[in-house]
Amino acid sequence: MDRRADHLAQAIDGLLAMDVPTITVVVQSNDAAGAADSLRRRLRPSPGAPPAVRVAPRLTALFTTPMPRRSVVALQWRPGVLRRHGFYLTWGHIAVMRAALASGQYSHFVYLEDDIGFTQENLDYWCRYRSHLASAGLLPGFVRFEEKADERFVIDLKQPVPRAHPRRHVECGEEGTRTFLVMPNPYQAMYVVDRPLAAEHFRFSPARSPFTSLGARGGGWGVRERAAMGPIFDDVPRGLHARNAVLERAEPTGPQLHPGCMIGHLAGGYVDEPQFGLPVVRMAETFVP
Repeated sequence: MDRRADHLAQAIDGLLAMDVPTITVVVQSNDAAGAADSLRRRLRPSPGAPPAVRVAPRLTALFTTPMPRRSVVALQWRPGVLRRHGFYLTWGHIAVMRAALASGQYSHFVYLEDDIGFTQENLDYWCRYRSHLASAGLLPGFVRFEEKADERFVIDLKQPVPRAHPRRHVECGEEGTRTFLVMPNPYQAMYVVDRPLAAEHFRFSPARSPFTSLGARGGGWGVRERAAMGPIFDDVPRGLHARNAVLERAEPTGPQLHPGCMIGHLAGGYVDEPQFGLPVVRMAETFVP
């Protein structure tokens, strides 16, 4: 439990370090008071005052007043009548994001599993290519990685991406034409939406609830994994299996992933003990040359 709490604090430290006007980190827990106490002990002190960590017993009053520039809220999760299993806690973020959207205080909304590192570089990448990819019906996507002995490994890939894997060539303004692809396994343990995308997703998407998501692409995923789908299976372009596309860049040694699309799996473990007997792939060998 201590290691998991350490990873969560590490992820939150990274979020609070972002260069954005306001950021509110909401941590849902079935023991909000205990979570808040744990975070107060673990979060890295900021140059000014330490980030405020408070407990919110209910969502209703959370965004009714302007939030501090940097804040962390531990929100008590209350099981519903039909959603009593702890796995459904992962779906509580939908109501939080809806309330944050309605408050008008935020421009972007990020859902993260508790051991995912999301950085300024990741946000900049998403914002940079959002409008360009929208013209192709796509969204900026991400790839989970782990590090071992100063080497990075892609943990949701069983084998290198073949040359024949579908690519999309997208005009990106002054950058010219860039090459994007949806990874064979599009799971990324998180998602990002801006205000227009959030309004559309939370109103129409099958992935807005654990039950309607069963009928969506990705409906075969577990209940916790489906909570991280977000809009990646909404209105998928013909010939593709998801919308979250990552940027492939040309290097002298061969094609490589753009660093902005790489998100760290802070807990580790997949490289040493591949899940379900599946291998992991060295990041330098992501693509067949």
